[in-house]
Amino acid sequence: MILPGYAWLKRQLNSVEDAETRAYTDSQRGMTNGQNISSSIVFIAIWLVALLPLFLWGLGRATLQRLRGRA
Repeated sequence: MILPGYAWLKRQLNSVEDAETRAYTDSQRGMTNGQNISSSIVFIAIWLVALLPLFLWGLGRATLQRLRGRA
């Protein structure tokens, strides 16, 4: 006996499995292929640029402390 909506449920579950398989396959490729490596490089560059003001602030603070110590 086939339950009502069984075919629809089976299609839904198969589409979920297909999406999971695609996601797993994409994750196994890693960040070293094509578009993934360029997006990684862009992310790292933005992260480094975001750290620049923090570095400059720390450098200025250290310089001020050194100058105050001499005076």
